[in-house]
Amino acid sequence: MCARATYSPMKKILLAVTAVVCGSGPRHGTVSKEPTQTANDCGVVDTTSLTGNGYGDLRIGAPAANVRRTCHVVRDTILLGEEALPQRVITVRTARGVVDAEVDSGRVFRIVVRQRVPRVAGSLGVGSELGELLAASRARGGEGEGGLFVVLDAYCGLSFRLAYAPADHRPDWTDDNLRELPRHTTVDEVLAVGCPK
Repeated sequence: MCARATYSPMKKILLAVTAVVCGSGPRHGTVSKEPTQTANDCGVVDTTSLTGNGYGDLRIGAPAANVRRTCHVVRDTILLGEEALPQRVITVRTARGVVDAEVDSGRVFRIVVRQRVPRVAGSLGVGSELGELLAASRARGGEGEGGLFVVLDAYCGLSFRLAYAPADHRPDWTDDNLRELPRHTTVDEVLAVGCPK
């Protein structure tokens, strides 16, 4: 038979206070405000935005081995890229969406977004309209890879591909040229290629 511990009234009060103050985890009815992260989440939480340099821990210039270590990789394969050349593509799933990281010489050189999430600061992304892009910043455009891409002065390292096939091709699209296009033309892809600033 075990001896029963006896505590003075003051010791009982201190133990009770300690149990309340140092209790483990949130109590029933409370919500933790801290974003929770899990292993291989790529450093992405609800407030993470796509930037010209990356998305969470998925960064332009990062070694592919780091991507495999810090992100949930769902596919690592070789696809036909520009001009039908083989291109290594790592597809990463985060709690906020799926993105592709294109790899050259063992490092991420471009991040491709084809879903509505992630978004860039200001809530621009796939599904945004040309009018929203032009309202956000001065713009210029260029044709390439089978589409018309818009680059915004205020969003270094990002380009937004429009779901639009230009009838008249031109080497450069000015802000004024872009304003002549239908304002409801939507973005169907966002590229992050690195911001040298």
